Amino acid sequence: LTFVPPNDDRIRDPLERWKGHPIFKWSASGTMISSFPVQTPFYSAGQGAPSIKCTPGAITLQSANSLIVLDERHSKYPGPLPARAKGKKKEVLLWMTGKIEDLTRAAESAKLDFQTDIDIKQRTEEKLVLWRIMRVFVEHDGSLDNTPKVAEEVRNILLPNIADIKQSLELSSPQATTTASLTSPSSERAAIMEMRQALLEGQRERAVWLAEEKKLWGHAMLIASTMGQETWKQIVQSFVRSQVKSVGSDARSLAALYQVFAGNAEECADELVPSSARAGFQMISKVDGSVHGNPLEGLDQWRETLGLVAGNRTPNDGQSLLALGRLLASYNRAEAAHTCYLFARSLVKHNGVDDPETHFVLLGANHTGPESALLGSDLDSIVLTEIYEWASSLSAPANAVHYAPHFQAFKLIYAQALASHGLKSKAQSYCDGIGAAVKASARGSPYYHPVLLQSVDEFSAFLSQTPQSGGQGYLTKTAMNKFSSGAASWITKSLLGDDERESAAGSGGPGGEDISGPFGKVNGDSPTISRTVSN
Repeated sequence: LTFVPPNDDRIRDPLERWKGHPIFKWSASGTMISSFPVQTPFYSAGQGAPSIKCTPGAITLQSANSLIVLDERHSKYPGPLPARAKGKKKEVLLWMTGKIEDLTRAAESAKLDFQTDIDIKQRTEEKLVLWRIMRVFVEHDGSLDNTPKVAEEVRNILLPNIADIKQSLELSSPQATTTASLTSPSSERAAIMEMRQALLEGQRERAVWLAEEKKLWGHAMLIASTMGQETWKQIVQSFVRSQVKSVGSDARSLAALYQVFAGNAEECADELVPSSARAGFQMISKVDGSVHGNPLEGLDQWRETLGLVAGNRTPNDGQSLLALGRLLASYNRAEAAHTCYLFARSLVKHNGVDDPETHFVLLGANHTGPESALLGSDLDSIVLTEIYEWASSLSAPANAVHYAPHFQAFKLIYAQALASHGLKSKAQSYCDGIGAAVKASARGSPYYHPVLLQSVDEFSAFLSQTPQSGGQGYLTKTAMNKFSSGAASWITKSLLGDDERESAAGSGGPGGEDISGPFGKVNGDSPTISRTVSN
């Protein structure tokens, strides 16, 4: 195209902006401002193609949600959720049910897509599990206590194929479970007599290891239960190696459960992934020297392991679930790790990313490694954490802390995302909710620092001045007050009509005359206005 060059200094513009360029601005208030140049063709004699002259086009204001719609599920989310507001429970459960349906469809779609990476499929499925467990958590007022109803709901989520497993066991041959060799009665009697002699001599340690050597596990565990925690752990580990792990890799979850029963928290994780494998060593067969299987495949049995522990709770199993969660988190499986943490909530630390002892910052988001830079970018993790914060307050004592101080900054991020899509009233509600959380903190918190409080105040003020939808037009009265008195009065008259003119009229002039208009300052005392025609 041939453009008509301007006759002024614009011709010197190295970017040649006189040729016309579209202008687009997406403001944080959720308003899109755009302007497209008007190209007018001119035909001259002897020219086959027209020359184009560009002039500025009209400026258009549009709401962001008219073009880029926020995910429908997020736009209907019933937040913010005030602490101990039990009246929100029905609304939250209904919303979570719809969200879980969305995640179910996403997981099924990922499973059928052969081009999707296996890790993405895995985490999509584990995200669904986390959300379903969180729904049980909300339904029971922030508790996953070992009641029959909770145990049944959790079992259906973690072990959906339990009926198929039971059926396969019933069809299997009973002869398949017989041991290869049995201890003869005579040798067993001799071993018992030898243990008796050791106990008669007060040598309890020799007796327990005699029982372990002869595989008399009942005797070994009964004696070990009187000898301290260390001996007990060693006997249980020996029993698991001999009687459980020898069955095959399918029994890893059962081996982990037995370690939990024995109080061996760290060893529970070792049953799924050996410590040598976590250190980077390969498992070598003693027979032929070949690499023995994939040591990380035990991670995929985390759901079965958690299901066994959650269905057979013991007083001290929280440490084991904590170890299992840390193991999964170390392999970047945040959703799986956080699901385990929900069952060990009393031992789990929910704090900011600057705390090296924190177990999670946002539910479903990894706060360590490369993914830490993206913390807060996934709105699902912010919403799920807010539900966790709110549901935890339903069963907490009245004098307990009901808000997570570090999480209030993420609520501000969520509010900004809502505002950028035009949902300014809901964004303002989140600002008010952050203020309520700060006021509810009797002792204060390092996370309630001046930067956060100032950011909330500035964003709240910004929301009150941004264009609003409805009958008020594009500018609110609050925003108009920011103008000078003369300009504000003139805009008020122009935009709000006759009803506002009387109230907008100022009383600054003698006799009450209006001097606030654009020409109100022109009076007898003003300098003489020149009538010289400009060139």
